[in-house]
Amino acid sequence: MQYVTYDESNFTVNGNCVYVMSRDVVLGDQGEKHAFQVLVTNHPCKNTPSKMCVGKITILYQGHKIHILLDEFRNKLKLIIDSERVTDYDEIADWAAIKETATKHMKFLLTAVQVEVSVYFPSLGVSVKAPSHKYRNRLEGLCGNCNSDPTDDMRTPKGEKVTDGEELGLSWLYENLPGGQTREQCAPAKQEECTPLPASEDPCVQLVDVNKFGQCLNVLDPSLFIDWCKKETCGGHPELSCSAIEAYARDCAHAGFCIHWRNEYCPAKACAPGQLYDACGVSQPETCDNLKVNGKGGAKNSRRSMPTEGCYCPEGQVFLNDTCVDPKDCEVCDDEGHHPGDTWKKDKCTTCACEGTKIKCDTQKCSGPKICEKGYNAVKIPTSEEQCCEEYTCVPEPTAGPTCEPPQKLVCGVGQILKLDTKPSGCQTFICECKPKEDCEPVDLGETSTLEPGYAKEVDDSGCCPVVKKVCKESCVLHPRSVQSTTF
Repeated sequence: MQYVTYDESNFTVNGNCVYVMSRDVVLGDQGEKHAFQVLVTNHPCKNTPSKMCVGKITILYQGHKIHILLDEFRNKLKLIIDSERVTDYDEIADWAAIKETATKHMKFLLTAVQVEVSVYFPSLGVSVKAPSHKYRNRLEGLCGNCNSDPTDDMRTPKGEKVTDGEELGLSWLYENLPGGQTREQCAPAKQEECTPLPASEDPCVQLVDVNKFGQCLNVLDPSLFIDWCKKETCGGHPELSCSAIEAYARDCAHAGFCIHWRNEYCPAKACAPGQLYDACGVSQPETCDNLKVNGKGGAKNSRRSMPTEGCYCPEGQVFLNDTCVDPKDCEVCDDEGHHPGDTWKKDKCTTCACEGTKIKCDTQKCSGPKICEKGYNAVKIPTSEEQCCEEYTCVPEPTAGPTCEPPQKLVCGVGQILKLDTKPSGCQTFICECKPKEDCEPVDLGETSTLEPGYAKEVDDSGCCPVVKKVCKESCVLHPRSVQSTTF
């Protein structure tokens, strides 16, 4: 694991433990407590166990314990505060400001101390920014003291200078190691000298490629990143070059340069459906929220932002949370997310519509039971669950004769209609009878191109309505009967 201090010296720490990355200096003998602490937990890299990667970032601040980890299932960073997963950043707005970028990075501003911690997806690389007028020469940890002098960065908590990164790492172990870990368990195994990659296979050479990094090379010296990259990749691990190259590309972007640096070892992450990858997008993409603040044009009305790699919405759409929508869909009528022009059923009797940003609902009125002639009673007819109003029919009142059961509706065949009839007993019943000939569907004998050889169309008048049937007029090919299974 490579560390670069505030004053730009760098070294390697390969222990498998929790380290103090940066915190403010306090006078321990006077009982002062740290205003903030940023801790880094190293663990073996997933695909290269012999190397160390960041497993977790922890921030201790105002009595809160903040963990940032990689959520591989959701393909983003996961935030846990005081043992609870947090997705609504407004919950902590009174003591910290959190922003998730289009590239899925997280930026934390610890408001009371004005310290910014950035955690990068998916590497969990981390950087800390602190105001120099407040913290110059008043910081400690693996990132040094922030005094513009790189020669005194590698100091232990006791103030002793060391030259070995591993020795420095062991001196900055977090005092409350998890799981009863000891200093000895945190010490890294002795690394053998590894062989650098041949130039033809070395991905680090792109750090001096003018076609990729262009004018940035004249502004930002890549030497530190080249050294970092070569340490990570030696021993035949070109896939570990990504962190160093990405860090240099990110610094170039901060200086205003757009860098297309992705390669076969470090491909761009796939975007969600409906989003497009852009190596040089804006740092503040248009969202429904900034459309409301800035009006049409959204984030474009703000000052020019640095080039930012990430997934963006197509032209003409904006972000609503993690989804791309048309700007008109940013307006909602209710908490359920209905947009202008939407219509929906609130219940089986009420239809609502979103007009502008207001809801208008109409409720269907149902009449009472049907009023029948003297000697008849209203009987409810079964209806579908979606139907609002109940339906009734009139049936004769019971007489001294036989007791009549309520008539049961029938399912009629093709060409038939349902009618209510009176049986000889005086009870009513539903019957099916042929519909009038003029109500029958017309038949078509014209289309014959789909008939098999030997077949012809004929009109069958034996039923209620004429139907067209296929009849074999000559010698016809008989197909063997097959059994089909149909699942409903």
